[in-house]
Amino acid sequence: MFNKSNKKLNKKYIKTKKCLNLYDKNMNNLYRTVSNIKLIITFFFLWVTSFLSPKLEDYLAYFLILTVGLLHGSNDIELLFKNLNLKRSKTYLILLLYISLIVLTGVFFIKIPSVMLIVFIAFSAYHFGEQHFKEKIDIKSPLRDFFYLFYGLTLFFMLFAMNSNDTLRIMSQIGFSGMTEFHFYQGFFLSLGATLVTGSILRLEKMLDTEVTREIFLLLLFFLIFRVATLMWAFAVYFVIWHAYPSILDQMIYLKGRVNESGFIHYIKSSLLYWCISVLGILLLFWLTSQNTEMFKALFFTLIAAISFPHIFVMRKMNN
Repeated sequence: MFNKSNKKLNKKYIKTKKCLNLYDKNMNNLYRTVSNIKLIITFFFLWVTSFLSPKLEDYLAYFLILTVGLLHGSNDIELLFKNLNLKRSKTYLILLLYISLIVLTGVFFIKIPSVMLIVFIAFSAYHFGEQHFKEKIDIKSPLRDFFYLFYGLTLFFMLFAMNSNDTLRIMSQIGFSGMTEFHFYQGFFLSLGATLVTGSILRLEKMLDTEVTREIFLLLLFFLIFRVATLMWAFAVYFVIWHAYPSILDQMIYLKGRVNESGFIHYIKSSLLYWCISVLGILLLFWLTSQNTEMFKALFFTLIAAISFPHIFVMRKMNN
């Protein structure tokens, strides 16, 4: 009797293991394909940049952020329902609470802009680093979290340093003063050094599985884009192609188990209401500040920051 039971368990174990191996193989193929697509699109945008005027670059940046960029954070309510096992009858209550948190964040940005800008950059840096490396680190540890943070800060300070004049003007409009171009370069080199140290430790401990040459190549590619593009266009290219696009795919896999047409349609339907609210809010902001481009950019970043805070926590919960 026990032998028969053991045989059944062994068969189930073997079958389960084969299914998991097949799933891992399919996921690895998907991530390789996505990585190649991101590189192709990035090089295309880099080539296109040489033909665009600064104003057209900014318009294209707004378009990408308003579409794919905002879309990737518009499915948080659906993710919350799965994360917390909430009842569908509470949809509008959760949406109201979620929007209230965004409004509260916006108020804090107005009242204490300097503090909130630092907090936003730190949280967003961690979020970007997490999206970039989460498939390459399969353990939870403070060292992993510091690595995510330092990598994201490296990208932010690189972007700021390559577009220091525009960055300083926007920071001034928000109410954050005292920064100089030197501080951006200082932050970049410190963050890069911290990334190399934490990354090296993770590699030595066999916790980080990534190709070092590829990561160096990507940093050089991002440096080139940040150097030749305007602040808005450079941010949009990284944010949309290297963050929002893969994040949408991850969310589809988390919700439906795979990336396909039906999963994408479901994603759009569940994201539509919140996405429309976000877009309408930004369009209203554009109409109110149409005579002051710098003010619009400052308020645009403030609104993006307010929208991003609850999204970062939702994605953190999903990734864990």
